[in-house]
Amino acid sequence: MPLGRWVLTAACSQVQQWKQAGLVAGDFYVTVNLSARHLQDDDVIEHVVEALARSQLRPSALVLEVTETALLEDHERARSTLVALKELGVRLAIDDFGTGYSSLSYLSAFPFDILKIDKSFIDQIAMTAGGEAMVRAVVELAHTLGLVAVAEGVEDRRQADALELLGLQARAGLSVRAPRPRVRHGEGAGSDATNPNPCRCELTLGRPTCT
Repeated sequence: MPLGRWVLTAACSQVQQWKQAGLVAGDFYVTVNLSARHLQDDDVIEHVVEALARSQLRPSALVLEVTETALLEDHERARSTLVALKELGVRLAIDDFGTGYSSLSYLSAFPFDILKIDKSFIDQIAMTAGGEAMVRAVVELAHTLGLVAVAEGVEDRRQADALELLGLQARAGLSVRAPRPRVRHGEGAGSDATNPNPCRCELTLGRPTCT
């Protein structure tokens, strides 16, 4: 089985096992990265359907994530693939937002649910007024379009506090929780009850980390 297909199947199966064992919260979800090659693969939709069927994972518990640059190779084909995936009930995220090309056109042309703000913007938020203004603009844009905004690479308390003042509580980074290896049966995989961030597991190249 090709690595990408195995990663997808393994991710869905693992999260479903955690859910059935009561180890994670009901809104726990797994994020799997799709490369440009995956978006051009005629079989990717079939592979997603198969992974969901085998694992019996609810489609909304799977988030498929792409970067802006992955959309450049064949814009129309990528859009067709993402629309078909969206129709399956999975959620779609655009990663590293603001670092690629034609960012605003992608938000209107593709059926994304989640917008992940690149770490390069987050690094500036507590340091310069311009950095805060930029993040505020992206957050407001996301909310206007009905997207969930997630801040990536939040590494210290100052950044977390600045984001909270902007009304952005969905965060990923060391200030939230350091990456952890896959949990074993009997160990909790979800976030603490006081953690406002959605529970999630991100899996890249077959090595999952939970935050």
